[in-house]
Amino acid sequence: MLKFPKPEKKAKKKASKKRNPKKTLDNKILALWSKIVRSIGYCECCGKSDCALDAHHIFSRRWILLRYHLPNGICLCKSCHTFNKELSAHQAPMEFYDFLDNYLEDGHLDKLRELKKPYKFALEELQEIYNDLERIAAEKGIL
Repeated sequence: MLKFPKPEKKAKKKASKKRNPKKTLDNKILALWSKIVRSIGYCECCGKSDCALDAHHIFSRRWILLRYHLPNGICLCKSCHTFNKELSAHQAPMEFYDFLDNYLEDGHLDKLRELKKPYKFALEELQEIYNDLERIAAEKGIL
């Protein structure tokens, strides 16, 4: 049986990824937002402080006006955020919102609900939000 040599493979050029500046800035803002929310240092639901803490958006971050809004964040331990079937933001949302209604000051949830509107930030607005959060983080000694 005749064997033919295999053709040489041409080296593929890696396509350079063009990074979306809005997406990059969005990731930086969310990381800073999370750091500020977690800086409280304890779970606002159960009070634990000797564990890993998460920053949870009270109303989904798909609502862009609430996405970076610090009053839309609450610091939770992993159990209260995800795993506790009786009182978890993700496993038992109705019970969690009852907790929030009692925990937060009167009208807090209503003020957040008013911001549940579609919106698109311009790059300049995102940069301004990042600068504001950076200033807040510096004031709190987080950075």
